[in-house]
Amino acid sequence: MFKRIETNVKLYAVIIGLLSIVVYLTCASYFAPPRTITLDRIDGQHYVVHYVLSDTAVYDAPIEKGDKLLKLDGIPVHEYYSEQDRMDGYYNIPRTVQELTIQKQDEQVQTALLKENWREGLPQDLFIVLFILSPIFLILFSYMSYYLWKNKRDQPDARILIVCFLIIGISFYGNVASYNMDVVGGAIIMIALPALPYIFMHFMNVFLEKFYLSFISKKVLAFLFVIDVIISVFAWSNRYVFTFIDIKGANPLLIKGTLAVGYGICLFRLIQLFLRHRRDSSPPLFKIFLIVHIVAFTPFIVLNVIMPYFFNGEDTNVPFSTLFLFSLPISYMYLISSKQLFDIDFIVNRFRKFLVVAFLPAVIIVSVIATVVDFGFVLVTGKLVKLFLVMLLSITLLLYGNEILQNQFRSRLFSKSFNGQDSLERFSRQLSGVMKHAELERILGQELTEMLPLCSYQFFDVNLAAKQVTPLPNTVMARHASKSILNEVSELRIAELVQLPDGVLLVLGCFKHTYRVGWLSNKSNHTQFNPDEWKWLQTITRYASLVYENLYSVERMVEDLQDQLNNRKLTSPWMSRLLFCLSENERQKLASDLHDAALQDQIIWYRKLETSMMDYPMSPELKCELLEIKEGLLDVIHQIRETCQELRPQLLKEMGLAESLRHLIEHELLRVNFSIELLAFPMNATLSNELMTGVYRIVQELLRNTDKHAQADCAIIELRQSDEYILFRYTDNGIGMDEVAWKHNRMHMGLSSIYERVRSLEGEIKIVTSIGGGFDVHIRLPIKLSEQGQYSSYIYMVE
Repeated sequence: MFKRIETNVKLYAVIIGLLSIVVYLTCASYFAPPRTITLDRIDGQHYVVHYVLSDTAVYDAPIEKGDKLLKLDGIPVHEYYSEQDRMDGYYNIPRTVQELTIQKQDEQVQTALLKENWREGLPQDLFIVLFILSPIFLILFSYMSYYLWKNKRDQPDARILIVCFLIIGISFYGNVASYNMDVVGGAIIMIALPALPYIFMHFMNVFLEKFYLSFISKKVLAFLFVIDVIISVFAWSNRYVFTFIDIKGANPLLIKGTLAVGYGICLFRLIQLFLRHRRDSSPPLFKIFLIVHIVAFTPFIVLNVIMPYFFNGEDTNVPFSTLFLFSLPISYMYLISSKQLFDIDFIVNRFRKFLVVAFLPAVIIVSVIATVVDFGFVLVTGKLVKLFLVMLLSITLLLYGNEILQNQFRSRLFSKSFNGQDSLERFSRQLSGVMKHAELERILGQELTEMLPLCSYQFFDVNLAAKQVTPLPNTVMARHASKSILNEVSELRIAELVQLPDGVLLVLGCFKHTYRVGWLSNKSNHTQFNPDEWKWLQTITRYASLVYENLYSVERMVEDLQDQLNNRKLTSPWMSRLLFCLSENERQKLASDLHDAALQDQIIWYRKLETSMMDYPMSPELKCELLEIKEGLLDVIHQIRETCQELRPQLLKEMGLAESLRHLIEHELLRVNFSIELLAFPMNATLSNELMTGVYRIVQELLRNTDKHAQADCAIIELRQSDEYILFRYTDNGIGMDEVAWKHNRMHMGLSSIYERVRSLEGEIKIVTSIGGGFDVHIRLPIKLSEQGQYSSYIYMVE
């Protein structure tokens, strides 16, 4: 309870302090005209107007740069000012002065009186800052701070973000007071605002702790913060307390330089961290921070810190650049509150696209305006640069907003218009249940009728070689189109559109040199297909052709299987290859199950047994029995690992065939009693997974047969490439076998699987053996399988 009371007291104290500052800044900013004229002393006695805020009319007489000031409220100017009134090397006209006596550059003397309604004489930019943006910023950032305090007060990063928000809001609200040389307003702008980049770096350190990352070293950050405070306090003291350095513009230059350096360090670190972590899970986070940082601060720094020194000391556009700071609370509130990040890459790509599109219109608009309106010398005023940036960003945001609104409300506002995206989504959902060609054509016909009601359609088969169309078209226009196809079209490609005089041809699929096409007539109102309709036709044709080809492939497969069953032929190579691939899939699944389940359980029980034998006392007899059980578990673990290795060749794809065979031979030498030599010659060809797996399994089977039956002392394996073939030879000096008996009984021996593998890979095998003459196997395999296996693309190999 006491802790809650203490927390509330602190909160109320902070609120009262902030309200006091706001009330003071309001009085210092709104109840007297802002500083619009700066004086420079020449020759020690003449006070000349150095700077006049553009488009200002708070006095009833025009005041221009170069005019001499003679009196203020009737007091001679040299008596009115003293050295203590000099700030940043210049003199300011107090806001309480009602009457100015000035000498124009043509020696004419006139009096300028402060208008009663001086607010109407303010420039539009300054009026927007004073009466619109300043209160909005203060309210917005204050509300964001309150929201974070209410919902995220226990999070350290949220508390730091509250401080950042309050500094930004109060700094912007106190900008006018500082501009009027108010001491409190100057302290906020010259001390609190330059510290913002370093507070932001502290926030990043705390925020990134949850991701086990660091933004900047704490010692470095503390050093930079101390340097910033020293420079800021010195500049503020040099302006308001004691004048240590009386150089024109020195104090603003120090503050702007400190702010720019802090911003540059933040930007450098964000870029560095983004590049360092661009390949792990952090890039979206750093990319969001980087973009938000650039969007929020870059316009402000460039337009109000850098460009004034290139545009005759004028701030290019404070209200415009300050609007970008609104991205800060929105983005950081999102990052603190949300558990998922938005797709920043998609947003950036879309924005970049619209920025490129908007560039040329912005140039044209600004060029036209510059031609019609006299801006004067552009490098002096900077108005042309300001206008171009405003136009470029306005057009870009307009295009981006138009796309968002179109995606959100298109189905509601334009439901009766052509909507190809919804049609494609509807068509793709219906494709999942299609099992027959007729059903696919029915669904496609429905979409054609709904999307293009002014067109008619018909499906038929086209055989260009036989110059035949079946069935015969049932309309006059369709018959004309069929004649155009046979007479004018020399080649058809699947999933393409063919423009005909009487319509459009949709090429959907091909089966045994006969193309299945859909004919779509021209519109009955004699208008052409617009780009949206043409793009929709292309896309839906591709969708339909994919399903057609899949259905055709299934039909071809079923027909081949039926022919083989009816004729009792040997299994075709593609079918054998498919069966072997399915077998490899099952082997790899079984190996994964053994490794992840049975092997891990055995290891766990082995560890438990080992721990129990060390921790508990036991009799020698029991210990001896447990040692035997332990050895048995080790044997089981070893056997499971051997089985997994045999079922799933390790690193076959990564290491290549030759290295995998060397690894296999090294493993086999540990358990067989004969030597094995591998002669693998360099090969330039890239071998397919099927071919490498087939050779690997053949070697496994041959080594197993040699170990079981051959009684050999050595075995030699040769592997080389010859043109478009892989040549494989296996020899051993074992007891051999009767070649005639082998040919009659091979189906009962392990060599039958080798024979089937070679045939599935469309290769040739020759076995030379005799009793006492060893065993010699010659195999020739094509590197590229022929296209006879029409379904090779449907064979799935588990990587």
